Amino acid sequence: MFALRRHLLSLTGFGILVATALRMAMNIADDRNLLAAATIILLFSATQTSWELLNRIAQAKHVQSSN
Repeated sequence: MFALRRHLLSLTGFGILVATALRMAMNIADDRNLLAAATIILLFSATQTSWELLNRIAQAKHVQSSN
């Protein structure tokens, strides 16, 4: 469940990105705002994942220094 929650934001961003690109390629709509929003969602997702990694590294080092 945790892995799904961690990747849900990335999947949402990529889904919006692909859907927007397809709509623009088929000349259905010019969704530049959605394209920008998908990019921002992916940046937030990368930031969240980086913070989780930094927290895990800090916890591992804290446990090592305690022993």
